[in-house]
Amino acid sequence: SEGLLGKTRAIIVDEAEKLGDNVRQATSTQIDSYQFKQLLYKLRGSKKRKGFLQIMKTRIDKLSKRRGKKAEEAKKVQDTVNGLIASTEALELEFNQFLQDMYPENGKVPGLLFEYPALRHSRESIKEGMQPSIESLSNIVEGLKALQDEDVPLRRNLKQRCESYRILVDELYSGLDNFCDGVNSPYFAHSFKGHPDHAWTLIKIPVYISDKLNESIYAHVGHIFFTSATLYVDGNASHFMNDLGSYQATEEIEQTCLPTIFNYDKNVICFVDSSITPYDYKHRETMIQYRDDVNRAICSYALASNGRTLVLFTSLEELNKSFEKVAPFFAAHDILLLRQNGSSLEEIREFNQNEYSILFGVDRFWSGVDFPGTTLSQVIITKIPNPNLNNPLIAHHRRHDVSFMSTKYPIYGRLKLRQGFGRLVRAMSDKGGGILLDSRYEFDPKFYSHLNELPIKVGFSCDQEEIMRSVLEKAGIKNEFRQRRIDPFLEVEKFKFPADELYYIIPSSGKKIPLRKAG
Repeated sequence: SEGLLGKTRAIIVDEAEKLGDNVRQATSTQIDSYQFKQLLYKLRGSKKRKGFLQIMKTRIDKLSKRRGKKAEEAKKVQDTVNGLIASTEALELEFNQFLQDMYPENGKVPGLLFEYPALRHSRESIKEGMQPSIESLSNIVEGLKALQDEDVPLRRNLKQRCESYRILVDELYSGLDNFCDGVNSPYFAHSFKGHPDHAWTLIKIPVYISDKLNESIYAHVGHIFFTSATLYVDGNASHFMNDLGSYQATEEIEQTCLPTIFNYDKNVICFVDSSITPYDYKHRETMIQYRDDVNRAICSYALASNGRTLVLFTSLEELNKSFEKVAPFFAAHDILLLRQNGSSLEEIREFNQNEYSILFGVDRFWSGVDFPGTTLSQVIITKIPNPNLNNPLIAHHRRHDVSFMSTKYPIYGRLKLRQGFGRLVRAMSDKGGGILLDSRYEFDPKFYSHLNELPIKVGFSCDQEEIMRSVLEKAGIKNEFRQRRIDPFLEVEKFKFPADELYYIIPSSGKKIPLRKAG
């Protein structure tokens, strides 16, 4: 409060709907395999490289063989060094054993750690499983402290390294100890990502952040402005204000919904393509047909507009599956196909510069990115953007709030739909069409209501040619389409898309191997 905030009179938070997630990420406890393995490697070393503890053992053993006071002092700490080595080896074995015992045999990972079959028997199961590792870490911390004692005959630089490693081990000890608190409580969501034999991450996320924001920001800054296109649901901002604790703030609260500056009715059109097979993850054959319908629709609409298309997916896995299928089609028609890759700054730049290109995006591409001008004439949304039920926060709310799925869960999909649709118009002159490739919007009442969040009335059609021509006309590129003399539906019909790859899943690791290789 005496630093940056002490000199701050006002804070403006743009894209404010993301603040809650960012605060939770910043205040979460995370322990990952890289951090864990790197620390063990530095302490223990390998066959090719001595670790710090081996260097210390060599030094102490060498000193103990001499005569005099230093030799006597060295002999006194030999057990300490050997104990450090033993605790480090035990730590690796104990923690790996906990992960292996905890991980489900069928490889199906629940959203919450407490829902893992091996951890359901008691609230203390996670703490009990981690306790041996926590005790080993505590022993390592105490051992490294002991080696810094004045009587220990080590050079100053070695004692300084002892302190550096003590700090690193203590951070891991504190992290694991903190992680074990609040399991299966209303206040924290604990989760595990990855696989014990590969990369993994343990995450503890705070569910309620109002107290943190009150203490760290609201109490120190007099004026805070939250701005976003998606703060209001059904005409009010109560969902957002509840999440960020605005109602608990001591300051006076005001809210204002400003009218849009864009003429959506004149410049934009939106359709639900009801010819797409309804999404149904429970039936494999239906999902194969759904994905094929989506891929063919993407090819037809994007070929008609000669690129100029942003395609939004709800998962990276679905994005990559679709990309591999349609990439040969667009390459054959000289249209550049791009996909999100990390921050995707290069892809964003290329899409902005190359008018005849298509960009596949997920997550951050639904909001916060701008593509003004003719480089973007249509936005295709492949699926209703409801959050994954295995998302730790969603799984936590489902467990602790019986009304969550009916009252709050739909809000996430509604707001994300509005954000995704909003990529189409970022400047006064922008125009084009939005196409929703999820027919559930038409026949499922709980999804139909999501469309009320969009700034224009949405049409429904099973005639893809009608949708295509309406979008081209609204985008102002129908004459270009006529001059190209191309039938996108005929081109898609005669193109041979790659066949679906079948996989064998190894039960013990969850790893997928193509059947053509597995035999």
